[in-house]
Amino acid sequence: MPVYIDLDLNFNVNPYTQDEFLITDVAAAKVALKNLLMTSQGEVLYTPEYGVGINQTLFELLNPVYISYLKRLINNQVTNYIPEIKIIDIQVVSSLNSNSISIIINFYVNLNAELQTFTYSLDRVS
Repeated sequence: MPVYIDLDLNFNVNPYTQDEFLITDVAAAKVALKNLLMTSQGEVLYTPEYGVGINQTLFELLNPVYISYLKRLINNQVTNYIPEIKIIDIQVVSSLNSNSISIIINFYVNLNAELQTFTYSLDRVS
């Protein structure tokens, strides 16, 4: 029995029922994480605190203090808005030479004993 269900954001349609495909559990949790990271605070109506806005960090000076703040922000946002996910570890890796940032999140989806890894990379286009 699925614990966590979401829409497939590719908007694929079932050819028999003409319904949208649903994704469940780990796949749905990873889509929710990606949406949370990419959404800037203030973009969602009636929930102005929702979002991390990772795209804004691409041009920040990624010193240890800011990386610690970013980890706390991600952890707090996931705790508040995706309670089905229990975060184990967050790693933020930046490359000043290529102006890129990668976020690696190790987590569990509730009632699933397998550790999952989600990686999101953001690169500046030259």
